[in-house]
Amino acid sequence: MHYCVLRTFLLLHLVPVALSLSTCSTLDMDQFMRKRIEAIRGQILSKLKLTSPPEDYPEPDEVPPEVISIYNSTRDLLQEKASRRAAACERERSDEEYYAKEVYKIDMPSHFPSETVCPVVTTPSGSVGSFCSRQSQVLCGYLGIDGTSTYTSGDQKTIKSTRKKNSGKTPHLLLMLLPSYRLESQQSNRRKKRALDAAYCFRNVQDNCCLRPLYIDFKRDLGWKWIHEPKGYNANFCAGACPYLWSSDTQHTKVLSLYNTINPEASASPCCVSQDLEPLTILYYIGNTPKIEQLSNMIVKSCKCS
Repeated sequence: MHYCVLRTFLLLHLVPVALSLSTCSTLDMDQFMRKRIEAIRGQILSKLKLTSPPEDYPEPDEVPPEVISIYNSTRDLLQEKASRRAAACERERSDEEYYAKEVYKIDMPSHFPSETVCPVVTTPSGSVGSFCSRQSQVLCGYLGIDGTSTYTSGDQKTIKSTRKKNSGKTPHLLLMLLPSYRLESQQSNRRKKRALDAAYCFRNVQDNCCLRPLYIDFKRDLGWKWIHEPKGYNANFCAGACPYLWSSDTQHTKVLSLYNTINPEASASPCCVSQDLEPLTILYYIGNTPKIEQLSNMIVKSCKCS
């Protein structure tokens, strides 16, 4: 009982210490919005290699159809790629690929029975490829032969010759598998993690870290008339508190003091930052010349505590 009271007292005593070491901004939506708008102003100019906005010229009465077509195609392509990434393996978070995989070698017999099938994935160059899976990656090959191709008698002679040259090499499978205990832990952690994106944050009022909506109107918010399309876009931003998980390793003033000494610019507690970002396509004019540009990392799609 005495230990619990002492631990509670120590925790309450150290909360102000951690807050004093934290460099994360407190939740002030107006301040966040103003800073985000100014950051976007600087981002756009920087990405276009401009030191100042182009001079205002009279907007053309009609944009050439071919220019509009290129702009629409570029915008639609980016949206399509973003949608595909949501379901593809390349979309996987780095933490999902963090855990080590065990490598197994399975020797194969020299001659396969006629009913045996070994699927092989090869690239156009003939190199062995890999299956795409969340739980495992399997490399399967037999003398580098594409199992989907048809071979002539001349090719078969070459294959036999290759077999003789590689007679000392046993055909085998290489399997890189995530052990079940790591996989279960990984999936459990993923279930506990809620995606801090529009689907969740825009439906729930949250003081903690979440995605916040912010629409930028180029004329109203930035005073710009030189961007023809789009007229504005949903930039969004991340804001909110990141509850700090206290443990016996973080509840000691010496630990916090040492951390602050080693890296005085860092925060002792996590900050709410952007996780997924998407590009923005703009159509603008410099003089009478239309230009279409793709600006990377302009739309915040989700947030995280880091």
